[in-house]
Amino acid sequence: MEPPPFTPLKQFDVQSINLNEVPGDGYDFLKHVIVERLHCPETVVTDKDFSQYDTNQTIWCDQFLEKFPHSDNDRRLVPSEIWQQGASLSQQDKNILHRFISTPPLISIVIRLTERSVYRALEYLITEFIDSGYEYERAHWMFALMCCIGVPLQHSTCAALRELARSCRKLRRTCECADCEIARACSVFICLSARYFGQLDLADSLVS
Repeated sequence: MEPPPFTPLKQFDVQSINLNEVPGDGYDFLKHVIVERLHCPETVVTDKDFSQYDTNQTIWCDQFLEKFPHSDNDRRLVPSEIWQQGASLSQQDKNILHRFISTPPLISIVIRLTERSVYRALEYLITEFIDSGYEYERAHWMFALMCCIGVPLQHSTCAALRELARSCRKLRRTCECADCEIARACSVFICLSARYFGQLDLADSLVS
């Protein structure tokens, strides 16, 4: 079920809204905003001729590539080792996480995890899920960690959840019935990723 709007607004005739008039109250203001949005094109393209600025161009792409070869350029763009270590789980962290997975995700354990640890652990477990398939203990921990994060999501976590939803959809197709453990778990992860975390394009269609 979709969450209710923050401010309930009854249906109204958009033709009755005069944008030249000052809104009488907050509801009128919202109606003005809605009508103005309807008149805004989804895509705006300019027909301006930018060739007049060619003389201001100091260096062209081919000249840039000649001056900075790919090999040298790539080395300059590679993140530092410290950055890479901070952005991923260390082997020690992975070993600790695997020991944790052997026990249920009790509140007493999960509550002690830092926000950074929650995000990194969840992304790692999702990768393991996609690569290795369903495992009850892993899925149990994934659900617990998903309950600990809020929105807006970090970019990497959002991407991981989207991959999780796609992977769950593929895995669910291999199930013999919708009531088996794997199918139910996949449906839960799809629902959480799509509806709770706002990735609605990956949501299951609602059956009336």
